[in-house]
Amino acid sequence: MSGSRVSTTRSERQRWLLVPLALALLGAADGALSFTTLTGESVSLQPGADKRAVILHFWATWCPTCVEEMDTLDAVAEPCRDSGVRVVAINVGEDSDEITEFAKKHRLDLAMLRDPRGKVWRKLSGQGLPINVTWTVTERRVHVGPQSQEWWQQTLASLGCAPDESSPRGHGE
Repeated sequence: MSGSRVSTTRSERQRWLLVPLALALLGAADGALSFTTLTGESVSLQPGADKRAVILHFWATWCPTCVEEMDTLDAVAEPCRDSGVRVVAINVGEDSDEITEFAKKHRLDLAMLRDPRGKVWRKLSGQGLPINVTWTVTERRVHVGPQSQEWWQQTLASLGCAPDESSPRGHGE
């Protein structure tokens, strides 16, 4: 190699290597995540400057544990709709008609978006479905696999929403 070369110490290189890792762990490196509405419009999601948290539940209609968890999530998230915690179901790879039919059949009221090609799903984990992402302005946590009703209630409560445990739509374990 010819030309001038910048000399750095090992500790300087380590510090610079840790910056992208720290930003990724905080969710700051990626900014907003892009999805598609059921009508085909592009939308971006991220926690609000008002510190609103976002819960992303990645799922598919063909996934049995996803279907089971959708009913639970819909029930425990219902009281959170006005709390500032946004709970959004993100379908991976299926068409809008299939998603709409599923939501009607299961009487789901969750906000729903699509990740048509699974790009965001792969970026966050890509290790099966369901994947649940808890995202605040300070961190983004990815949980692979279905979660219990108790886990959802605790998670939502920790974000400032205390779901009604006696909800008639709730499902015990």
